[in-house]
Amino acid sequence: MFFLIAHALVGIMLFAVTPKAPAPSWPGARSWLFKAVGVSEGGQRKAAVVLMVIAAGVLIGGALGVVGVTGLVGIWTWLVVAGAFFSLLTLVLYFNPWWLGGIAINVGLMLAILLFKFPTNESLGI
Repeated sequence: MFFLIAHALVGIMLFAVTPKAPAPSWPGARSWLFKAVGVSEGGQRKAAVVLMVIAAGVLIGGALGVVGVTGLVGIWTWLVVAGAFFSLLTLVLYFNPWWLGGIAINVGLMLAILLFKFPTNESLGI
């Protein structure tokens, strides 16, 4: 549960927080796709934050389902998969090698749940 919440919050911080003196290599919220279609840097940042807030909200909903919150127990796996998908989508749209760890986490979450059917409610005790 804490891992899902931490992953969600780090995702938001990657795009919502701007360092006071960013390193020259800091990718920020610059999308290769949105730049190509003429979206301003401010618009690109807003889109990144919106996508990551959606991802975070859904991942946190999944985490709450894992701990047994009524109404979320039955759908926590789909919430985690959806949250990982939105996070992955954002990281791909704003691709930078710095995001490879987050991409791997999202792919791992989706594979574990969709392909390996792990963890199960029974293994989590819910």
